[in-house]
Amino acid sequence: MVKNHVAQYSKLDTASDPLSRRSSSGGGTIIDNVAKSTRKNEEQNPILTPVVWCILVAETGERFAYFGFRAILVLFFVQALEYDENEAIANYAYTTCLAYFSPLLGALLADGQFGRFKTILYCGILYIVGLAVLTFAAWGDWEDLGWKRFMTVLGLVLVCLGTGGIKPCVSAFGADQVALQKTTTSKSSSHDDRAIHGSIPAMEAMTKEESAAVNLPESTMDDENEASQRVRAFFAYFYFCINVGAVLSIALVPIVRGFAGFGPAFSLSLWFMIIAITLFASKQTQYHHVVPGEDGTTLSMTLRLCWWLMRQNLWRQHPFIRRFFPLLEPGPCPTKANATTHLRHQEHGGMGPMEHDTSGLDGERGRIDERDPVLEEQLSDASQVLHVLPIFCALPIFWCLYDQQGSVWTLQANRMALHGLQPEQLNVVNPIEIMLFLPLFEKLIYPFLEREQWDISPLTRMQWGMLLSAISFVMSGLVESWIEYNNDHGVDKVSVFWQLPQITILAVGEIFVSVTGLEFAYACAPTRVKALIMSLFLLTTAVGNMFSGALYSTVFAHMDRSTIMHVCALLMMCNLTVFYFLAKWWKQTDAMDLRRSLFPQSTNEIEMETTRRD
Repeated sequence: MVKNHVAQYSKLDTASDPLSRRSSSGGGTIIDNVAKSTRKNEEQNPILTPVVWCILVAETGERFAYFGFRAILVLFFVQALEYDENEAIANYAYTTCLAYFSPLLGALLADGQFGRFKTILYCGILYIVGLAVLTFAAWGDWEDLGWKRFMTVLGLVLVCLGTGGIKPCVSAFGADQVALQKTTTSKSSSHDDRAIHGSIPAMEAMTKEESAAVNLPESTMDDENEASQRVRAFFAYFYFCINVGAVLSIALVPIVRGFAGFGPAFSLSLWFMIIAITLFASKQTQYHHVVPGEDGTTLSMTLRLCWWLMRQNLWRQHPFIRRFFPLLEPGPCPTKANATTHLRHQEHGGMGPMEHDTSGLDGERGRIDERDPVLEEQLSDASQVLHVLPIFCALPIFWCLYDQQGSVWTLQANRMALHGLQPEQLNVVNPIEIMLFLPLFEKLIYPFLEREQWDISPLTRMQWGMLLSAISFVMSGLVESWIEYNNDHGVDKVSVFWQLPQITILAVGEIFVSVTGLEFAYACAPTRVKALIMSLFLLTTAVGNMFSGALYSTVFAHMDRSTIMHVCALLMMCNLTVFYFLAKWWKQTDAMDLRRSLFPQSTNEIEMETTRRD
C-alpha cells in the first residue's frame, strides 16, 4: 500500500469524493470528523429513539430469517432435493442472484409509487408467504421429488422477491428517521421546511466559505453536518444489527436442522420474519414518511433521463457509435410535458424555446429553461446515477467470491473434521468477526492510519478489500489441496478450524468493500432516488452471483475445487486492476460533467441550486 499525504490531495480530488471532502481550514474529512462531535450530538438528540430501535430490531429479525434459511439451503439442495454439489452451488448462487436483483423492483415501487414504508410492509408479507411455502416443501412427505423441487422453487422465488423489496428501502428508511429528526438546536426556517418535505441532507459538507458562496447560513451547514454524522452512526448500528441476526441464525438454525430436520429449521426463519414485520408495522404513525414524487419528480422520468444522457454523451464523444449504431442516436430531451426540452439561445440572447439538435454534434449551446425546475432536478439525479455506475460495475466479482463462503466453503467444511459442529456453523464466524472488527476499525485502526497520513478514502479502502478477498481464496485453494491430498492418501481429515484464516481475511475484506460501499452508495445518492441507488448497489451482488452460478454450471463443473479457488483469486486481481483505474477516473470527474457537455453555461447555476435543495 502506498502512503498519500493529505497535503498532496488536489482540490478536484477532494471535491469529487463526497466521503473524503476536507475543509479549507485544514480539518479532517467529514467521515473522520464524525467521532469528534457524535457524542455531543447524541447527548442532545439520541439516535436510538424508540422508532429507530424498532427498525433496528425488525432488521435483526429479517436478517435472522434470511441468513437462517440460506445457511442450510445448499445442504437442502444436496440432501433433500438430491442435486449434485455443482448443481447445488449453482442453484444457491441463482437464489442469491434473484434476492439481490429484485431490489431494483423494490426501489421502483418505493421511489415511484408506494413510498418506503408501504413497500417494506407489502414485500414483508410476500416474504412470509414464501417462507411458509418453503417450510411446507421441506416438512411435507413428498413421494414425487419433482413436486418437492417445484414447491421449493416457488417458495424461494417469493422469498427472494420479498427480501429484495425490503433491502433497498429499510436502510434508507431508517436513515430518514435520524436525518429528519428535529434537533434541539435552533434551525433556520428554510431548513425546517426541508425537513418537513422530507429532504435528506447529503452526506457531504461544505466549508463556511462555500456556504457563504451559495448564501447558506452557517447554522444550516452545521445542521446538515450533524445530520450526516447521525446517518453515519445509524449505518454503524444498522450493520451491527445485520450481523447480530446473522450470528443468531447461523448458530441456531443448523442445530435445529441437525436434531429435527429441514422443516423445523425453515419454520424458525418463518416465525422470526412474522415477528419482524409485526414490530415494524407497529410504529407506523411515528415514522417520518417521504412521499414519492411530492416535489413533482418521478422515478420513471429520472430513468428516461439517465438513458438519454448516456446516449447523448456516447453519441458526442465516440464517432464509431454514430457510424455503427445509428439507432442509439438521441432524440430531444424527454420532459413531462412533451418530447422537447426548452433551451435558450446563448450566443444570440434569445428568450424563446428552440428545438434540441438531434444530431448531438453541432447544436447550439443552451441551458435548461429556468421555468422547469423539476426537469433540472431530474437531470441532476440522472447525472449522479450515471456517475456512480462505473464504480458499481467493478463490484460483482467481489460478490461472486464472497457469497461462495455460504456454499463452496460449507461443502468444503462437510469434508473436514467437524469436531461435533455442523458444517454450516462455521459461517457464524464471519458475522461475529464483523461485529468485533467494526468498532476496532472505527475507533483505533482508521484514526491511526489517518494520523500516519495514509490514504483511507472509501475507494482506496474498497481496493484493500478486493486484495484481501483474493488472498482469502488463495488460502482456501491451499486448504482444498490439503483435503484432496489427505483423502487420496487415506490420512486423517483436515480440521475444519483451518478455514478460520480464510474466513477472517474475507471478513476484513467485507468491512473494506461492503460496509464502505453501503456508505458510499448512500452518500452519492440524491434524496429523490436513494432507494434506486441502494438497489443498484445490491444489484452488483445479483450480477456477481449470476456470474458464479454460470461458472459452476459450465466451466467450473469440469475443474477440481482447489483450481477453482485459485482461478477465483486471479479473477479478483484482474478486477482490482480495473477498479484502480475506475477509482482514479471517478476522483478526477464530477457528476455534472454529463450535464456540462450539454449545457455548459448553466452548470454553475445548476450546481448551486442543487446544493440548496439537497
